[in-house]
Amino acid sequence: TMTHNPKIPPPSFKQKEHLESLLHSTISSLTSELPNPKPASSQNTSSYRFQDEEMKGKVQSLMDKIAEMKAGSDSTKKDNTLQKRQNESLGIEMRQITQFPKSVHRQFLKEMTQKNVPFVIRRYESVAWCEKVRRAVLRGEKDKGVQHESGEDSAATQQQGGMVTVAVTPNGRADAIFEENHDECGTQQHTGTKYFLYPEEKHMPVEELLKNLELQSDFVSNREGSSINDSSSLLTHNSDTNFTSPCNFFYVQTQNDNLRKDFPHLLEHVDEDLELGEYCFEDVPEAMNLWMGTDGTTSSLHRDFYENLYIVAEGVKEFLLYPPFMQPYLYEQSFDTGEWKEVAPQQWKIVKREEQNVWCAVDPEHPAKTVREYPWFAKATPFRVEVGPGDLLYLPSTWFHQVSQRSLGPSKLVVAVNYWYPMLFESRFHYNQMIEKMGELIQTGEVKAEI
Repeated sequence: TMTHNPKIPPPSFKQKEHLESLLHSTISSLTSELPNPKPASSQNTSSYRFQDEEMKGKVQSLMDKIAEMKAGSDSTKKDNTLQKRQNESLGIEMRQITQFPKSVHRQFLKEMTQKNVPFVIRRYESVAWCEKVRRAVLRGEKDKGVQHESGEDSAATQQQGGMVTVAVTPNGRADAIFEENHDECGTQQHTGTKYFLYPEEKHMPVEELLKNLELQSDFVSNREGSSINDSSSLLTHNSDTNFTSPCNFFYVQTQNDNLRKDFPHLLEHVDEDLELGEYCFEDVPEAMNLWMGTDGTTSSLHRDFYENLYIVAEGVKEFLLYPPFMQPYLYEQSFDTGEWKEVAPQQWKIVKREEQNVWCAVDPEHPAKTVREYPWFAKATPFRVEVGPGDLLYLPSTWFHQVSQRSLGPSKLVVAVNYWYPMLFESRFHYNQMIEKMGELIQTGEVKAEI
C-alpha cells in the first residue's frame, strides 16, 4: 500500500499530561542514581541496605529488559533467538488459514483481531470472483456475463471507461522518502537532502491507464540484471531538483474510497462490506480502495491507523510487517515534503511544499546502507507474507508495512481491494504512544541504551 498516513487524533490534554508525567517519572527513576537514605535511629541500618540493594536489583532487571527489547543482540543467531522469545512472550504468530467457511470460526477470528495480530485466510474469495474482477478491472471490459434479471447491463457496469485518478512517479515510489543528491540518481556518492515526496496525480481514461501499465510492465521485464523492485540508478540527475526517467510509473492507489468513486462498476462483484469485518470490528468500512499496478512499484515503510482487510484479486502482494513495538528501530522522523511534477515527457522536477510529514526513514530494500545511517534498524526483524489471488490479509492498525508486488500470467497486472475500518482508540493507542515516546527519549540520548 503506497499510502499517506491519515492524521491520528491526539489524546486528550489530561491523557497526554498523565502519559508525559508517567513516562518522565519512570525514566527519571531508571536513569538517575538511587538515593542512599539515612535511616532513622529507630530503624535498622542493615534493613535499609537490604531494601536499597533489592530496589537497585529490580531497577537493573527492568533496565536489562528494556535494553534487550530495544537494542536486541549483536549477532544473527541472537537476533533469531530474541525474535523467537518475542513471539512466545507477546503471542505474535502469523496464522495462515487454508480452509475458511465464511460463516464459521468468526469468534476465533474476532479474538485474533482483538489481539492486534495479523492473519491470512487463503482463498477467502473464489477463483470465479477473481476472474470477474479481472474482467471488470484489469482489461477495462464490460462483464457481459453479469446481467440483471431484465437482461440489461446495470448502469454501474455501463460507467466503465470513465476517468480515474492515478499516481505517477519517475521511479515507482509514491509517498516515499527521496534523497535529492543520493547515488540513486547515478551521479552522486553521498547522502543528500531527504524529502517525503507525493506522486503527481493524473486523471485519465481506463484505456489509457491500461496502455501505460502495459508499457511499464514491459520496461521492468527488460531491465536486465536489475531487481524488479530496485530503483537504484533509474533516474538521471540533471540539476538539484530536475531528473530524467526512462519510464514513468503508474499506480492506482488513492485512499479516498476510490473504488466507489472511480470504479463503481466493480460493485457488481465486490461487496461494500464484509461479514468478517462487520463481526470483528462491529462497524462499517470508512473506505473501500482499489490498488492496481505492475511489477516495479513498491510502497515505502509506513503504518496506517485503520483496521485493514486486504484481498488480492490478481497477482501477488509481498508484505514486510513490523509489530508496533519495533517502532524505535524504524526511525520515524519529520521530513520536509514535496511532490513529483512532470514538466515534459519523462522530465521531472521536485516541487517543494511548506509542510512536514512523519514517515519511516529506513529502507528495507537497501539494508546495508540503511544500517550504516540508522544502526538500530539491524534489530528490526519483519514478518514476511505473500498474499495471492483470492487471499485475505488482516493487517492490524499501527503495524508497519512495506509492500511490493509481482504479476502472474499474461495480464502483467496486480490488483487488490481493501477495506479500512475505524481503529478503536483504546489501550492499544496509548501503548503505541508510550512506545513512541520511549523510542524518542532513547534516540535523543535522554535514556542511555546500548545498540
